[in-house]
Amino acid sequence: PLDSYMEKSKKELMKEDFLEGSLDMCEYEENTYGLPIYLTTCMMYYRTDLFEKAGIEAVPQTWEELKEACQKLKDIGVYPLAMRGNNYSYGGGADWHLGMLVYSFGAQYYLNYPEDLTPVLDSKEFVEAVSFYADLLNEYGVPGTQTNNYTDNILAVKNGNVGIWIDGAGLVTDYLTSDSAVTEENIGFASIPAGKAGKVAPKNVHMLSINAKSEHPKMAYKFIEWVTSIEHQTESTFIGTTRRSVFESTAYKEKHNYGSGAWLEVYKDSLKYAQNDYFPVTPEWPQVSKEISEAFADILMGENAGSRMHQANEKVKRIFISR
Repeated sequence: PLDSYMEKSKKELMKEDFLEGSLDMCEYEENTYGLPIYLTTCMMYYRTDLFEKAGIEAVPQTWEELKEACQKLKDIGVYPLAMRGNNYSYGGGADWHLGMLVYSFGAQYYLNYPEDLTPVLDSKEFVEAVSFYADLLNEYGVPGTQTNNYTDNILAVKNGNVGIWIDGAGLVTDYLTSDSAVTEENIGFASIPAGKAGKVAPKNVHMLSINAKSEHPKMAYKFIEWVTSIEHQTESTFIGTTRRSVFESTAYKEKHNYGSGAWLEVYKDSLKYAQNDYFPVTPEWPQVSKEISEAFADILMGENAGSRMHQANEKVKRIFISR
C-alpha cells in the first residue's frame, strides 16, 4: 500500500485534486495500492452524414432506439454498429460492453454485491441483456463482429462505412486520423443508451503501483507522485487525465477540442454514469468473467441464452464453493 508515502507528501500530492472516483478505484479494503494515471469511460459515436442519409432525426437515447436507428442504417447499405464481440475476458472484449446492458436492464452479477456473492447470471434480466446484445451484434454488427475487439472496430470505423460505434472516450483520436473517413465535420458524440434501469457506463482507471519486492520503493513512489502530479499532467494535457484542475483547464479544452468542444461536453456527461465497481472487485472475478465471456460467445453462435447462462451460473457457483 502507498498510504504511508502519501501521508508524508500530502502537500505535493494534492489528493483532493484527483477527479471523483479515480483514486477510489485504486483502493481496496481501506488501503491505497496505486495512484491513477488514466481515466476514461465509454460513449457513443456516430456519423452525422450517415444519420442524415438514413433519415435518423434524433440520436438514440435508449437501447431500443439504438436498434431502430441501426435498422435505418442497414436499409441504406452501411454497417450499422461497431461494438466488441470478442470473448477475451476481464475487460478486453465483449464483457466490457456487455456490462452496460446488464446493469441498464436491471441485472447484477451477484445477488447483493459485496455482501452476498451468490451469482445470478441466469436471472431474467441478465438473460434479457445478454440476448439483446447478442441479437444486436448478429443483426447489425460489422463483419467479424463475433471476434472483434476495439482495434478491429477502429479499422472498420476508419474505413468509412459504419454508422454508430460505442467505445472508449479516449479512443477519439484513433478515429480522427489523417487516413480516416471520419472527420471533425461528420462525427457526432452522445452518452451511451439507457435501459429500463437507466444508464451505467464502465469506468476505466489505470494506476501506477509499487512492486512489493521493489528494492527502491521510495524512488518508485517519487516517480509515481511526479507522473500523476498536476504539474506533469498540465504539461502533457493527456486525454485521460485524472486531475480535476487539468481537466478544467483552458489548455486541456483547446487540445481536446474535438467536434468544436462537443466531445468534451459528452465526455463530462458520460463520466456521471461511470460505475466504480463495474466489474465486482473479488478474487474470483477473472474466473467469473471467463465463464461469462465463453457463454456469451456461445450465445452469439446461436446457443439458447437462458440455458447457456444457467450453465455458466452453475460453474460460477462451483468456483465459490471450491475457494
